[in-house]
Amino acid sequence: GAALQVAFATAAAGRPAGAASPRAGGGCPVCGAPPMVGVISGDDRLRHLACSLCGSRWHHTRIQCTRCGSAERLAYLSIDGSDGAARAEACDGCHAYLKLLTVERAPRLEPAADDVATLALDLLVGERGYARLGVNRYLATGTEEPLA
Repeated sequence: GAALQVAFATAAAGRPAGAASPRAGGGCPVCGAPPMVGVISGDDRLRHLACSLCGSRWHHTRIQCTRCGSAERLAYLSIDGSDGAARAEACDGCHAYLKLLTVERAPRLEPAADDVATLALDLLVGERGYARLGVNRYLATGTEEPLA
């Protein structure tokens, strides 16, 4: 997984700024892979998605399912007693979820590492019947296919 990320990140870095366009279904505008996590930051609380393959980040509307675009059937799940730095945005329409990480609660946030550190949240959301939208290549086992 790490080797794939290096290869795709190198290819993404070689593209001119603004050369990528948004893809349907929330895929990365550079390589098309699904997002690994969403990062919420700034006073305006913008959401940027972090690619699970090339590491690119792009803006995506908040309070909208990244996979199906629904804004009506979203639930936000977190682990009781947590600091709120990580939560899952789960869609009852398509049964997919995306982990959201908040910069103001975790200023030194690194998407891939913080995704691994919040594995318990993935287990909680999975027990409720939601499937993860993207994968973290550091956790990929080769036995499951992400939603695309």
